[in-house]
Amino acid sequence: MENFIALDGNLVKDPETNTTPKGYEYTRVRLAHSQGHWDKQANQWVEAKTPAAWYTLYANNTIGRQLQQFHKGDHVLVTGSLDMNEWQDKTGAKRTEMVIHVKTIARTPSKQGGTPAANYQTPAVNYQTPNYQTQPQSDPWENPEF
Repeated sequence: MENFIALDGNLVKDPETNTTPKGYEYTRVRLAHSQGHWDKQANQWVEAKTPAAWYTLYANNTIGRQLQQFHKGDHVLVTGSLDMNEWQDKTGAKRTEMVIHVKTIARTPSKQGGTPAANYQTPAVNYQTPNYQTQPQSDPWENPEF
């Protein structure tokens, strides 16, 4: 079973599109996720005392092309599967990063009261609804063979 994560945050740079040695195109971008909260009495966003969590978003195909339309500073809501990437840097130190393989992404209003999401245009996805029958042809429990 695949894991699932949904979180919001700000893109900290413009997305970059690259090609793997096998010719597959992918888009990546960094996301900072703050765990603050909205203070209703003060009518403002309150930052958490803990630092932001950082994630690298990877997307390919249609989602990758959609991700290319976003920019540094955009506040987004992203869903996908969570993974961890480990490697050694040039000095030999072990490094890790949290990776989200993006399934969906959408712009959302900024926590600091930025442009409403209604002003953004997110590409529409044409989902085909299967032609399911509303009534089964026969009831398999009508004459069970026990």
